[in-house]
Amino acid sequence: MADEENAAVETPTETPSPSPTPAEKEAAFMDGLDKVLAGDGAEGAETTQDAPGATAAADPSAAAPSATAAAEPTPEAKAAAELKAKDAADLKALNDSLKAAGHKPLSKAAEERFHALNAEARKVPELTKQVEQLKPMAEQAERINAIFADAQAAPEQIGTMLRYLKAVNSGDPAEMNKAFETIMAEVQHIGKLLGRSVTGFDPVTEHADLNAEIEAGSLTAERAREIAAVRAKEKLTEQNRTRTTQAQNEEAERRKSVDEGIAAVNAFGAEMQTKDPHYKAKVQQLTDKGVFDGIKSDTHPSKWASAVRRAYALIPDPAPAPAPAPVGHMPLRPSGAGAGSTMQAKPKNPEDAFDMGLARAGGRLG
Repeated sequence: MADEENAAVETPTETPSPSPTPAEKEAAFMDGLDKVLAGDGAEGAETTQDAPGATAAADPSAAAPSATAAAEPTPEAKAAAELKAKDAADLKALNDSLKAAGHKPLSKAAEERFHALNAEARKVPELTKQVEQLKPMAEQAERINAIFADAQAAPEQIGTMLRYLKAVNSGDPAEMNKAFETIMAEVQHIGKLLGRSVTGFDPVTEHADLNAEIEAGSLTAERAREIAAVRAKEKLTEQNRTRTTQAQNEEAERRKSVDEGIAAVNAFGAEMQTKDPHYKAKVQQLTDKGVFDGIKSDTHPSKWASAVRRAYALIPDPAPAPAPAPVGHMPLRPSGAGAGSTMQAKPKNPEDAFDMGLARAGGRLG
């Protein structure tokens, strides 16, 4: 027993090594990181094996996959990058050509405008496709509008008609009753215009003198209705005559303004033809760009000349053409009255005269 106790006393007790403090761990980690960055990967890994995150620091590929996946561009981003690169290449080519021609490169504002125009130009194919898809619908709308115009239908009349048809075709008794009331109101309206008796309307009630004669016994109700119908017809005829006269006056006024507009445009053309040696070239540019057509359709004839004058002033003088190499004598074209003349077609209407005037020179804008 004593021996055992002595043995226990003599057996040396192993003292546990103290755990490293947080400061020591951080120092060991930084030391290992320095060695990894210096290229001593094995020693750095051995030194920092107890430091949290040391493996990830020693092996960058361990954390790389998620970062690589996040950095992968989307198809949209790739397409945007390609367009941006193409714009940059186009802009460089444009600036290079300007420099080669002795001009300054585009300003910052002009470059931004260039990019904006390029972006708009890329929309053209898609917009063209949409226009082609919309053409059948537009043609159908034009046919419907032509039908309504031929019927002289006012917008409120069209709305009433469509609501009536919808109610009739609904099969709903409540809606069909609304349709019935609508059609009865229309029948009464037409009866009043024609002086005819219909349910809910007696044309005699519109004439106090006829009612007085009926009450006095000097006129029968049947004869009174005949007189009322004649009066209604005369009134309707007079209204149509007034409407026709008004339309004719409006058309005459329109033709007068068109004639005056054409005369003013031609006067400006004659003036510029004598003053500007580039007159024909500028007019050709305006014609090719559709400026005259736009002015004619969007501007009142009284303002045609001023609009043409403004558009003409915006056209720069064309660059001088290079002198052609001599190729021998060219025959002169005949000139003078009657030389090479052909029969001129007569304009069908004032608008046609405007177009023909724009198409001719000799003092007329064309």
